[in-house]
Parts: sequence; C-alpha cells; structure tokens
Amino acid sequence: MKYMTSKYSYTDMRGLLDALFYGSYKPIHIDQIKKLLNLTSRKEARVILKEYITEFNKFHKGVKLVSRKDYYYLTIKDDYVDKIRRYLPQPTLSPRQMEILALIFMKKRIPASELRDYFGPRVYSDLKKLARLHLIQREYINNKLYVTLREEAKLLIFTRRKTY
Repeated sequence: MKYMTSKYSYTDMRGLLDALFYGSYKPIHIDQIKKLLNLTSRKEARVILKEYITEFNKFHKGVKLVSRKDYYYLTIKDDYVDKIRRYLPQPTLSPRQMEILALIFMKKRIPASELRDYFGPRVYSDLKKLARLHLIQREYINNKLYVTLREEAKLLIFTRRKTY
C-alpha cells in the first residue's frame, strides 16, 4: 500500500507505531498518530492503523492493540491478566489521586472547591499532578474552577481496572 502524503515507508511507520505504543502509558489520539506519521488526513491514519492493528494482533499472543473512539492503546489480553497481575508495576498515582479521579468520573464536572471540602486543601497539588499527566481538564466558569475528566483518563481507568 502506498501512502502519498507521508515521507515514511510502511516499514518505517510500523517501527514508529511499535515504539509509540510500547512507550506510551496512556491512550493515543488519532491526531497524535497522524502527526507522528506525517499524514494529512485522519482517514489515511485510520487506514494505516487498521492494517497495523490487524497485523499486530495476529502476531502477538499476550497483548493487543485496541481502539475506542479516536483513541488507540496497547493492553494485556484478558486470558493473561490474572496470571501476570502480581508482576505488574503499581500505578504511579496514589490511592488518593485514584479516588479523586473516581469522584470526578462519577460527577462528570465538579467544582474544585467541592473536592477541597472532601479531601482538604492538599487536593490542589493532586489536581496539579493529574492535570500535568493530562488526566483532567481544569476550566474556569463564572470565576469558579471546575474539573472534568479527559477522555484519556476514562480509557486509562477502564483499561487498568482489569489489571489492578
């Protein structure tokens, strides 16, 4: 298959995608992949990814590439999760930060002041870390800070739920 808009061959693209999915700790948006592969359209990126994912999943037995909406991520196949769970590294988030994410997930959009009332004033440093990891989005509405979960965090919660 020839990709007119990219300067990379399909072999080079496979290598880039291998490295990207291996090194990523969170789901990757189609626009990031499009930019990495130097493509001009999402449609072209989807065609390449569909072919890549089919090849990848056929070859690998313990892991698989999954797509949800416009996000793609590497995960462990369900057959192996229970067998390897104890060998997996612990998440980089503290239990408190996971609880904050869970509360934001349940409420959809929550004022930071409500989180402060529940968790105390140290919640702001946790929110700062979660924002730095691109798991939450902070926005001001009528001079009040609100927090929402990013799509990447939702996928991270769902994919990690099985492994931890």
